[in-house]
Amino acid sequence: MRTFSRLSVIVSHDAASANGGAVVELSNGRSSFEVISFESALSMLPQGSRVRVVVRGAVGVQAICTLEHAIRTSHVLVSLDLSQVSELGRGDANPFEGNGRLLMIHFPKNMRSIDPRAFADCTALEAGTVPASCIKIGAGAFLGCTSLK
Repeated sequence: MRTFSRLSVIVSHDAASANGGAVVELSNGRSSFEVISFESALSMLPQGSRVRVVVRGAVGVQAICTLEHAIRTSHVLVSLDLSQVSELGRGDANPFEGNGRLLMIHFPKNMRSIDPRAFADCTALEAGTVPASCIKIGAGAFLGCTSLK
């Protein structure tokens, strides 16, 4: 499996931006360029590659669902870094449940809880970083994560 250790997809959400949406940037540490959407960024990568996705700024429920769908339907494995998210919208559903393309998850530094079954059956999930601010992990949050180390 091909691994791009220095390749990142950076998704910045900023309400003050011209379109109020996201800016998506591909970066390899030396150079970078913007693409029109997160789906476009993932589709540009070779099949089976591993990529780090960094999300910044305030992120709403719809943006999380869009990111999750793009990861689920992509042909790459994704390490999702939410540690730079300043505000994370919470919905009733667990959009990442059963996502077989999610390799790693780093939660926002101010996250207080992880919902029950939030990452259940994410069979490729190998690791995650839960911040000290997290005081509750719901039942079965990582149930069926057979690759978890």
